[in-house]
Amino acid sequence: MNDNCSNNGYKNLSSEKMIAILAVAVLTVSALAVVCIVSSDTDADRNESMGYNLHYEVKDGVMTISGTGEMEETKHGAYPYSWYIKSGGYDPSEVKSIVFEEGITMISVRSFCGFPNLTGEIVFPNSLEKINDYAFKGTKITKITFKEGSKLTKIGMSAFEGCKNLKEFNLPDSLSTIEFSAFKDCTNLEGPFTVPKNLYTIQNDAFNNCSKMKGTLDFSQCKMSPFSPIGNRSFMNCSSLTGEPKFPADAWFLGGWNTFENCTGLTGTIVIGQYVNHISEECFKGCTGLTGVQGPSISTTVGGGLKIYATAFEGCTGLTKVSFPVGTLNDDSFKGCTNLKSVSIGKSASLSSNVFNGVEFYDDSGNLITDTGALDGVYQGTEGKLYWVEPTADDASDDDATGGKMREVMVITIDGENVEVSEYGADSGLNIWMIATPIAFIIGALAAVLVMRAKKP
Repeated sequence: MNDNCSNNGYKNLSSEKMIAILAVAVLTVSALAVVCIVSSDTDADRNESMGYNLHYEVKDGVMTISGTGEMEETKHGAYPYSWYIKSGGYDPSEVKSIVFEEGITMISVRSFCGFPNLTGEIVFPNSLEKINDYAFKGTKITKITFKEGSKLTKIGMSAFEGCKNLKEFNLPDSLSTIEFSAFKDCTNLEGPFTVPKNLYTIQNDAFNNCSKMKGTLDFSQCKMSPFSPIGNRSFMNCSSLTGEPKFPADAWFLGGWNTFENCTGLTGTIVIGQYVNHISEECFKGCTGLTGVQGPSISTTVGGGLKIYATAFEGCTGLTKVSFPVGTLNDDSFKGCTNLKSVSIGKSASLSSNVFNGVEFYDDSGNLITDTGALDGVYQGTEGKLYWVEPTADDASDDDATGGKMREVMVITIDGENVEVSEYGADSGLNIWMIATPIAFIIGALAAVLVMRAKKP
């Protein structure tokens, strides 16, 4: 047997060969060590990078971010940048303020939510287009500023949620989307809030519990989605908002569940457009400053007409006038609205039995109406006690002043002032979608057949 293949083979190696082998081993280990050191240095460089062309530097508690493009997500996406920066040798608790230089276009998910001492004002560059989810959640920042010419289009989910020291902010007109809980529980935020001109949607809980936030809710001139523009609880408990809420003329929905609940500073009349499909449960509940609700004279919405769902206006004790020529009013939709002085209900409107729970209605003979689901006509009186007003023959649309078709226009006197109720009792209107939809389907089917025939050889 060859001794080189046996266990004793190494005994026959010369001392020179042994030295050579050892030298090679030492060189190999040294080379590996150099590679490891180089790799370590490269990782350290990456830790100072926030993207292909973005870098940061921390000096005297100030983090400066410079370069161009988007912040990359951390290697461990579930971790905030505080973990990422700590792995690079910085202590995130030392960062007290951030300076964003022009060029950055996106702030990534959970970027700064783990910076316990981040405070003061954040001035965002005009180049910034998106602030992603949880970016500054729970930090101690006090003010956020977007300069004129900002390109910001999105504030992500919970981006500033729970920033309880945040007091001032402004939203640029370029902003189109405010996502779920973006500013939820910013309990010391005073605003002021103004509706950005390019706003398209505000999602659920966006400003929930921002009780000190001042501002107005004029959505009439912005580019809001007609389908679902303002999410559930998005302004719930924002009691410092003031003025009359205004909505786009083409809106299908004015809000979701509890959208404006307890916005006690809102005033004036809620005007419901003809395309509005419904107002959700508790949408305006507890808005004690509102004084009126005006429904449309016709309803051309998809789904069979306007619906006011249960408790939509419950507890709006400041309401004095409600008018619904058409629509469906569900149970308790105006429950506890005890200061009503004028209620107009068209014959085309449909009411549940407890729509005005807590409010008394009387017929023209002074008898209490127990089934308020059968109301139609105009009722006026004192707070919480309303009497049916009999129209004159001149106001009626037929010979019978008290029956048959309701009059088109009726003028009644309330508190010494003439109030005109126009198009009262008008027909609910032809639901254009009931005709347009099947016609569009038929046209589409015919077009498809013609295209197929044209393709045949």
